[in-house]
Amino acid sequence: MELAASFVAAFLVMASVTTLIGRVRADQRRMERKLDRLLAQAGLPIEPAVSARVLELATTFRQAEAIKQYRAETGADLAEAKAAIDDAVANHRRRAESAAPPAATPEGPALGT
Repeated sequence: MELAASFVAAFLVMASVTTLIGRVRADQRRMERKLDRLLAQAGLPIEPAVSARVLELATTFRQAEAIKQYRAETGADLAEAKAAIDDAVANHRRRAESAAPPAATPEGPALGT
């Protein structure tokens, strides 16, 4: 009987800790989003959320490998890893597009003249 009570107590403690960890992670994500908005408003650069290796994998269409690498580096769960990588790839593409020179227009007579 004592053994069953111990297992029930251990299960309840584990469930409580799991719930608490979930809340802490949600609070952390919320604070990170707020901090990112504050940095953007102040015009300060936002640190890359993923390592160069993860970004390299993700931008070379090796998404599954990028997710595995990110999870190994950070301990994030699958959904967090996918969201972080999607954000990093989108930011990388925006930076690349804004840094690219304007597309050249062909020289020649204007249409309709």
